[in-house]
Amino acid sequence: MAMKLSEKCFSFAKTVFFDIISSKFRAGSLKRSLDLSYVIFEKIAYNFEIFSSNYINMYCEIVEKEIRLANITSKDNVLVIGAGSLPATSVLIAQKSGASVVSIDVDKAAINKANVLIKRLDLSDKLKLVHADGRYYDFEKFDVIFVLYAIKQLDEIFEKISKKIKTDTRVIYRSVFDKETNTIKSRIDLSKFLEVKNIVKSENISPAASALLLKKDT
Repeated sequence: MAMKLSEKCFSFAKTVFFDIISSKFRAGSLKRSLDLSYVIFEKIAYNFEIFSSNYINMYCEIVEKEIRLANITSKDNVLVIGAGSLPATSVLIAQKSGASVVSIDVDKAAINKANVLIKRLDLSDKLKLVHADGRYYDFEKFDVIFVLYAIKQLDEIFEKISKKIKTDTRVIYRSVFDKETNTIKSRIDLSKFLEVKNIVKSENISPAASALLLKKDT
């Protein structure tokens, strides 16, 4: 009974945050409000173990699509920028692809909380959490880089990515999908930095979508 009640509560919260609130926002200043809603939802889910499990499972569909989109294998070194206190994407990449994952966040408290979860899931050998700023992190050793919701200073991060990644590095940028323009909503023009190759949309977390970005030919 308690399990079913918690699942109903989580489903209701998911509907409010993602299906109702998310669909109302546009790029720009309102998009930043949407980013904040994701962070708040994550922090709430972290404090309840059963919610945190549901939260991670909620991302399975989009992460599986991203893994196929970027052709991630166990041989890849993956960087996730924007770990958060409940690093669902990082956890799922490590579990589903077998890749070695480093996940960074500027929020030290979030990293400390996330480390507790990683130990509980017995993923410490595949997933490393680091307190770091994406603007100053070393990108050169990674085969795949994820840039997630609520990341600030996108211009600086993408400018550095475009200059420092290897020629065959795959970049996944997750944001929200604009049905009117059939594009990813972003506070920056992604094409300034990288080539947009393809987009996958989530059916489970509407209107989430991810773009595959590659280094431009020089």
